[in-house]
Amino acid sequence: MSLSKKMMVIAAVFFISAVLLTAFSYSFIARTVQGRVKESGMSQVSETAHTFSEFFSKLISMTSALAASMGSFVEAAPEADPT
Repeated sequence: MSLSKKMMVIAAVFFISAVLLTAFSYSFIARTVQGRVKESGMSQVSETAHTFSEFFSKLISMTSALAASMGSFVEAAPEADPT
């Protein structure tokens, strides 16, 4: 085998291995980044859901307290118009 053919084979092997390593690296990093973005998004959604849950819990508590105070107001002064 001549020297030029040997060099072509070496260059082809090097080129093919470089392309394969690049493809595998890209695939691995894409999966890793996608997983971390998904994890971050799920964490953000969970925190937002918890915040909304607390907000509505406090709103329900305040509404219940207002209803109870209005009920006692009406019982204490039935002739008064609560509006």
